Order: sequence, then structure tokens, then C-alpha cells
Amino acid sequence: MSMTKKLKIVLQKKIVSLKAVYYRHATIYGIAISVLLITMGAFVFYFRYPFAYDFSNFYAEDGKDFMKNIIEKGPLGALITPFNGYLIVGQYLVGIAAQVVNQIFGNGFETLAKAVAVASYVFWGTVCALPFMLFRKRLGILLSIILSVLLWSTPFGSYDYAVIGTIGNLKFAFLFIATLLVILRNDRLLISKRYQFYLIDIALLICVLTNIVSVAVLPFVLMRYINELKIFFTKRKGFIALLKTPSFISLAVLAILSAIYILAVKLRGIPDLPGYLDGPLDKSTLALIGYRSTLYGITFPVNYLISNVYALIALIGFFVAVTLLVIRRVKQNLVVATIVIFALMVNVAGFVINRPGVTSFFTSFSDQAWPGLFFYAGTMLTLFLAVYLIKDDFNKLRLGVKFLLLFILGAAVMIALPAAGFTHEDHYGKGTTRPTLSSEVRRICGAPAESIVEIYPASDWQMKLDKSYICN
Repeated sequence: MSMTKKLKIVLQKKIVSLKAVYYRHATIYGIAISVLLITMGAFVFYFRYPFAYDFSNFYAEDGKDFMKNIIEKGPLGALITPFNGYLIVGQYLVGIAAQVVNQIFGNGFETLAKAVAVASYVFWGTVCALPFMLFRKRLGILLSIILSVLLWSTPFGSYDYAVIGTIGNLKFAFLFIATLLVILRNDRLLISKRYQFYLIDIALLICVLTNIVSVAVLPFVLMRYINELKIFFTKRKGFIALLKTPSFISLAVLAILSAIYILAVKLRGIPDLPGYLDGPLDKSTLALIGYRSTLYGITFPVNYLISNVYALIALIGFFVAVTLLVIRRVKQNLVVATIVIFALMVNVAGFVINRPGVTSFFTSFSDQAWPGLFFYAGTMLTLFLAVYLIKDDFNKLRLGVKFLLLFILGAAVMIALPAAGFTHEDHYGKGTTRPTLSSEVRRICGAPAESIVEIYPASDWQMKLDKSYICN
């Protein structure tokens, strides 16, 4: 027997042994790997944009609105405070977590912006770890870890500083979270216990109260009850029993609360923001937006080589590939593909309808073109769908092929991360000249009448607080 074959047999035995150990203590190891992925992901996002922590100050609405509201109104008051006409509960929860971290480890107001950065890094680490935390029994341990690692390199265009280490643009991630939760709720293998439904529905409500577009994917939770609904509509029976099901009662409460919220937003109205992406709809760029909200974030290191025609061909090819993979395993993949593709369309339509002027920015395939931060959820959903559809084929591969793919993955991430990270030196140079929060605290506390904190960008954004709070 050759040395290579012996080594292969030894490796296979070791992997079988490790799997047996893992499944004997699946819950403990699952928690441990989840914590590890969250921690590693948080550090990756720190290294992608360390500026938010190293030169800490608040960015725009983070200081002017979000943290100011938490400080002045308290956590509960902030949670029910609308922003531009709608609630942003999830973003405030990240801010409240930052405040708690700061109270335990920080030094008062002086370190609050650092705590916001830490909370944001951990939030992104958690979001990227969700495929492993929620779907490892479906995807397999290795593939779910691979997907979580791939999500670390999600690009945000040239606006990393407005997403990483801040709170302001985290709301778009909640569509990704909501979509995964709807898929999870429909999975009878993964979800069957009463408390699981309650936790998922609470999380879905938070998603709706953070990114109102998330409500569009809620109707898909009914796919779990398709057989019961068929019986009711064909034989007029079974509906009362369904209504008494705890999971359905929880869903009904979620639907009622979401409907009340949507109605309240509709009645209050969303205020216009003159001059903010309110230009006319540019129909010629809609195909580019479709590409940008799906494949663009995956092909971003080479986007400058792509023309409109190639983008359209790639987009058509992607949907053909998805269709073929679904046809191969309809029962396993149809529900997931339907939900994700619908969420991708909602991700585009929800923004374009409200801010049609955004279409004027999609005239090129520049690798750093603005505003990539608005569509990163599409990149994450596309990656999730692609990995989910190939899970059965991947798990059937031989060990050597899996290691080869892992090597390719490592190389791809090493290439992707620098391109996904913040690289605009001109902006970074400007940013390092802004006052840090520590210097602002010293300035304010040394001036008798001063109580206004300059935040980034200092010429436009200010945070006015009671001086006793700042200098305490």
C-alpha cells in the first residue's frame, strides 16, 4: 500500500473519530464553534476598518441621533423613537449593547464611541456566523463554516466607514437576518419545539421594526403550513386545529403586530429628504442594479473588467444555474430558492421605489463605486443561496477534493479581503485629522461654556449633551 493511500486512510479515520466526538457533545461544540466564529469575525471586521476603534469618535447619526437618544431618553425610550418615520429597534439594540459594554469596561463618555465600534464588530461577526449557528445540520459543519468565513469579505464599496464600527447602516443586514429566519422557521428538521418558534418570531419582529422591508418576506412563513391549508381549502376542515397550534398562534401575533406597525408608519408618513437620492428613475441602469444587488459583491475584485453585456450574461447564467439546481432537488431547494430570490428582488425594489435617484449612480462597474453599502444584503443572500444549493454535491466530494476547495477558499479570501476593506487613503487621511472623542472631552471639560461635541464630519454634525454627563 502506498504512503499516500495510508495517509488518506489515517485521515479518514481521524475525521470519522472527530465527527463521533462532535456529535456526542454536539450542543457544547456547536456553541464553542459559534463563539469562535463570532470572535474571529469581529476581529476580521476590526482589521478591515480599525479606524472606528483606534481613532474613536461618533460617525454622523450615531452620535447626533442614536446614542444621544439612548443617553437622554434611556434604552426603552430610544427603542420607540422613530427615525425618518420608522423604528430602528435593531440598531438601537446594538447601541444599547455598546452602552452596557462601556459601563462595564469603559471610562464614561470618553470611551463610548470605542464601545460602539466593538458592538458593531461583534454584530457583524454574529451576522456572518448565522449560517453555522442556524443551518449546520442542513449544510454540514464544514460547509457552514466555509460560508460564514466567506461572508467576512462582504464588500461595502468605498463606504466601509459608514457600515463597520458604526450603527447607522446596519439596518440593511436585518433583511438578510429575516430571510434566514423565515427559511429556518419552515424547516421541519431544524425547528419543531415551541420555544424555537417563539424565539424566531421575536427576532423576526425585531427585523421588521428595524428594516421595514423585512415585512415582505414574512408571508413565506406560511409555507410550513401548506398541507394544513390545502386540507382546509379542499375539504373545509382542520383549520381550527391549526389555529390552536402554538407555532401558528405565535405567527398570528407576529402578523398582527407587524400589520399594526405598518399601518402606523403609513398613517404617520415617511418624511421627504430633499436632495437625498430623490432624482428621476434611470431605467437604463436597472440591469446594473440587478447585477450589483446579487453577483457584484462576489465578483468585486474584478468588476472593473466587466461590461454591461457580460454582467447581463452572468446574471442570466446565475438564475439558470439556480433553476437547474432547484429542479435537481425540488423538495429540498425550492422553498429556500423562492424565499431568497424574492428577498433579492425586494432588496432592490424597496430602495429604488423610495429613492429612485439611486439609479443614477449605477453607470459603471467600478470596484469601489458608491453606494455599495445599500445593497450588501443582496451579496450575503446570493452567497447563502449558492452554498445552500450545492450542499449535497459538496458533502459527497472526496476528502482530497474538499481540502483542495478549502485551499482555493483561503486564497480567494486573502485576495478578497484587501479589496473589500477600506482602501481610500484620501478619506482616511482626512479622518485622522478629525478630533477623537478623548480630545473632545478634554476640550469641552476645560471650557466653561462648551457642551457641543464635534463628530464626523465635524463641520456638519454635532452632538449636544449635558456637560455634567460628558465630564463625569
